[in-house]
Amino acid sequence: MTDKNSVRILLVEDDTDLRESLVDCLELQGYATKGVPNALSFYQELSAVKYDIAIIDLGLPDQSGMDIVRHLKKNSDMGIVILTALGSPESRLIGYERGADLYLVKPIECRELAAAITNLSYRLGRDTSQTTVSNSVPWTLDTVELHLTVSSGKQVPLAVREVAFLQILMNRPGEKMNRQDVCFHLALDTDNSCDRRLDSMIRRLRKKIKEASGLDLPVQTIYGEGFVFSGQTAVF
Repeated sequence: MTDKNSVRILLVEDDTDLRESLVDCLELQGYATKGVPNALSFYQELSAVKYDIAIIDLGLPDQSGMDIVRHLKKNSDMGIVILTALGSPESRLIGYERGADLYLVKPIECRELAAAITNLSYRLGRDTSQTTVSNSVPWTLDTVELHLTVSSGKQVPLAVREVAFLQILMNRPGEKMNRQDVCFHLALDTDNSCDRRLDSMIRRLRKKIKEASGLDLPVQTIYGEGFVFSGQTAVF
């Protein structure tokens, strides 16, 4: 049987009143719940604390909630709940295809949300005893031997600039690094050519990690702002 007090919930919702109301609702039902207003805050919180269930609004100001769903499905064992005003069959189908365990439509009554979370918690309690992969396993960057050890234990060789890029982000997991700062640290001109070269390098790096390990690199692009490494890290 699942102990509510042991289940930690991370909620991302940009509407302040609704976010606070949902947090209060779940807290009153006995769930330890943290509410954040955007994707950046979500990744920062996730890099610092282990959560069991994520409740995700799709209409966030800095990144699509669907991108968060896809990231969690591929890189964690968290339960995933979409809570949105988009209630069409097509939206529901996309949500479940991306990896949601539950797709709930606003407005939702507190008791219904709590009951849905309780049922999901029971299912997770049965399933998590069988899993061997934890999102707390660190991604380890070796700046001397120039390789990244991914969370599954696979070592992936890297180019010098790829190591430098990851070192910037992995030294500050969960913290946003602005594009201009990244360009400066990589000794790239801070103009449009830097953006193009940076985006090209990141695409190649993602592809390299995916092909070598089958995992997605947990580097999140915050539109118009910069990058966040959302996994657990170790750098030496």
